[in-house]
Amino acid sequence: MSLTRILAALAMTAAAAGVFSAAPAHASARGEAPPDSRIPSSFISAATVADWDATRWSQEFRDLTAAGISTVVLNGAVARDTAAARAYYPTALPGVQQATSKGRSPVDAVTPLLTGARASGLTVWLGTYLPDSSWFSPDDATVSATTTANAAMTEAVIQDLDTRYGEFRDVIEGWYLGSEVNSNYAWSWNAGEALTSYYARLTAAAATASTAQKTMASPYYNVAALPNASLWTSMWTRILSAAPVTVLALQDGAGDCADGVCGPFRDAETQAQQLTTKFAATAAAVKAAGDRTALWSNADLYDGLGRSKPIPDLARDVETVRPYVSGYTSWSYTNQYSPWTLGTDVFHTPFAEWNTSAR
Repeated sequence: MSLTRILAALAMTAAAAGVFSAAPAHASARGEAPPDSRIPSSFISAATVADWDATRWSQEFRDLTAAGISTVVLNGAVARDTAAARAYYPTALPGVQQATSKGRSPVDAVTPLLTGARASGLTVWLGTYLPDSSWFSPDDATVSATTTANAAMTEAVIQDLDTRYGEFRDVIEGWYLGSEVNSNYAWSWNAGEALTSYYARLTAAAATASTAQKTMASPYYNVAALPNASLWTSMWTRILSAAPVTVLALQDGAGDCADGVCGPFRDAETQAQQLTTKFAATAAAVKAAGDRTALWSNADLYDGLGRSKPIPDLARDVETVRPYVSGYTSWSYTNQYSPWTLGTDVFHTPFAEWNTSAR
């Protein structure tokens, strides 16, 4: 995960806790998202939504539907920080605490997400395990042990969620493998080998689940940190040849900084070159591995300063990567465009109009 996405999630967690305590005056009409939505999917953060009440959930589902979002991806059901692993749903997993609200009451983000999605006609990719920040800086000597431990925890979370939420087979599209892989892994052959075993284990675990069998991963390729794109292609070719991940939703990184230059100040040509480099390299890996995996773009809905991205800029990024992808998701409507989060429709309305219009 890029640093900007991490900071954005933390910022929205604070906002959700009470900056906007009442819904804005608008009320969007409920209706099924049209099948030709340009970006039919978006992520939400468990930490952000943990304290939402029924009113907030209901309004958010109405706005998601009006915006053309028909699928939601939960970033993780269990998250580890430096102190502990915390679950955003009721669980008895060993070594895992249930997350609590500011009032210290246990929180549950998974149940209202699934029930609300069902009532609204949406589907959900259910997030599994989010590691702490050490995951993003692999060490050659320990990467095998680290990925093995992570796989064991992720597998346990999949099995637990599969048992607890089997009644939502009609809602759960698949499992989001939330331990995001960045460019640092591609420098090391050992790291690539460890990830190959890691994803093979998790796709096998998902294949035995009764609720859903599909898997999604969302890696982050920083071109400035890994200028040799062939290393990225080689690593993902090995991984996808051994592990049939259903969807690889590559983060477009268009809102992040590269070489010290951030989104609002990066010229469009450089932006397009970087997008082309990372998506072409990933598409080459998918093809070399037998075309078993769908390549999506996970579009940044924020700019390089963490602000909501103007729709013309988003549209340009979407079109740049279109030759390489078969679908789109995004980070994150709830964080960047939601009327409740922002207290205004100023981004929701143009996004909804663009997203639901015919291509």
